[in-house]
Amino acid sequence: MSPILAVPCALIGGLATQLHERYPDDAYQRMLRGERDREAQERRADAMNKLVEILVEAVVKEAAEGGG
Repeated sequence: MSPILAVPCALIGGLATQLHERYPDDAYQRMLRGERDREAQERRADAMNKLVEILVEAVVKEAAEGGG
């Protein structure tokens, strides 16, 4: 699991201001979101679990075949 990055709110506000100054055109507006994307976290967790399953199956198969 990756470490959680803690960023002070003042820093995020400053970054948002810098982005707005750099890209003032609404067509190119950048956003920093303060809330968590739970759906993305669930998709990532599901993908990681599937990857672990694939790797375990490959290791078991290789061990059963005497390959290592």
